[in-house]
Amino acid sequence: MPSIAKVFFDTQICINAANGQIREADWNDVNLYIRQVGEYWTSPLTVGEILLSIARGERDYFEAGRARLRSVYSADSKYFDFARYFVAKTLGLPDRRPARLEDDLGFVIQICLLAESRDELLEEGVPVPYLTRRVRIRLDRLLEEIDGIQQSYVQRFTLLKGRGKINLTPEEWARPILTLYGIEKDRLARERFLGALNAAYQFETALFDLARNANYDLRKNVSDLVDAQQLCYLADPTVVFVTDDSDHKKRLRGSAQSGRILSFRELLRRAHSQEPLIEQRPLE
Repeated sequence: MPSIAKVFFDTQICINAANGQIREADWNDVNLYIRQVGEYWTSPLTVGEILLSIARGERDYFEAGRARLRSVYSADSKYFDFARYFVAKTLGLPDRRPARLEDDLGFVIQICLLAESRDELLEEGVPVPYLTRRVRIRLDRLLEEIDGIQQSYVQRFTLLKGRGKINLTPEEWARPILTLYGIEKDRLARERFLGALNAAYQFETALFDLARNANYDLRKNVSDLVDAQQLCYLADPTVVFVTDDSDHKKRLRGSAQSGRILSFRELLRRAHSQEPLIEQRPLE
């Protein structure tokens, strides 16, 4: 039986759809095709980047942020968990998800779309039809998770400035998370993990060379970490990632998972030709 593809977009694709760089007809064709051959999924990292821009941008940026959220949202969308917890669940690894972390992204997006101002969303609460009280969502917890991921990236990669070339084996790269999951001594679990995270490994080690450059501004390029985190979802062999960032193809040459990374143009071509999204092959 053919695999049911789980398709998700990176943040820039959603921005392009919101500002008209992607034609509405093409956007509709792609979304119809996704639902014909698979399922539409949304990454919390994509949503989180947009919410960060709303929460920390200028007040007149609010409407642009809502337009981007509108391009993300669909009533039938399914939502990935944060990468760490998604990988653990996908591979059957032990990990405890914080109970305080927001787990209903669809509801968060709906409330954001109902808000008429940033003050309503962040401070006053949002009036919701049929409810007598305003609804406030704990955006701070979601943003804290995103912010923590980004700050960790900046701190780790700052240490690489001016250093010589670093060649980490997959085992060396993965050691902290293998220890976190408690599988560093389990050969079979370790090999399965490294195979499932191959694209993320290749992408992040490519960033090591960039981070060594004194002219590379870590804070301006913090979205590179989000890209690396997005690739963790490829641990599920039915996931397809849509991004127009050409760096992925350059940095992931030789990765078996690179075939499940498509540009919007490639996805649109498949929609028009009705090609399958995922070639049937043995699990990676």
